[in-house]
Amino acid sequence: MDLTDAQRDTLIEAAVVIVITLVAAGVIDRILRRREQLILQRFPGDPATIRTRYRIAKRVLISVIVAMALFSVLLAFDDTRRLAGTVMASGAVIALVVGLAVRTPLANLAAGLQLAFTQPYRLGDRVTVAGETGVVEEIRIAHTVLRTDDGRRVFLPNESLVTQAIVNATIGADDARVVTVTLPAAPDADLPRVRAVLLEEALATDGATDRTPLVRVTEVAAAGATITVTLWVGATCDVDEAAASLRERGAMRLASEHLLASGAADA
Repeated sequence: MDLTDAQRDTLIEAAVVIVITLVAAGVIDRILRRREQLILQRFPGDPATIRTRYRIAKRVLISVIVAMALFSVLLAFDDTRRLAGTVMASGAVIALVVGLAVRTPLANLAAGLQLAFTQPYRLGDRVTVAGETGVVEEIRIAHTVLRTDDGRRVFLPNESLVTQAIVNATIGADDARVVTVTLPAAPDADLPRVRAVLLEEALATDGATDRTPLVRVTEVAAAGATITVTLWVGATCDVDEAAASLRERGAMRLASEHLLASGAADA
């Protein structure tokens, strides 16, 4: 099909708009990522609460920018512009069809915003929901990502989380927060020694409470055992930072004593 000069120009303009939008969205995402630590330092309060709200707001902002750009591209074409005009003038039937089509995505978006601000859980919290137990790794616009003790990632639609019972082990009566870290032991490792090393490192974690950490063997396979460390830290501690620190120190100690599974130190 031959294109007229006007159609060719429109296609080029649309392609340019899409490219510029994607580049701009990427740049904005990077800038906002860098400013996250600044915001955490500048505003007092619970780091997990601030981080959760900040990341949800960032994703909504970028999604709105991309959606507006795509809508403007569609309106640049005569056919889609006429279709848009028809839809706008159509009446209740088309509105109902469109409403049903976008109900689930919009419901998940609204639920994500509700979860971000009411916060029955935050990033880094240990929760049990829909029969799954793990640490909240990410709260996205449409779903929440839960990292289980055996390393699985469970994707839970935000809409379902608004109506389900959520057990949050991190937000407790003593305001302590839970840090959970898993490390793989070598197949021939002395497991009591592994547990003793990780207990020492857990107790040395900044912000750890007086509650004794739990160090358990949660899985045994041919490649070695998986050790899960559960540690309680103060309410104002950054759970992500505490977990990263414990994971790094634990891996280094285990590797120095040849107790860490092969390849784990490079992962």
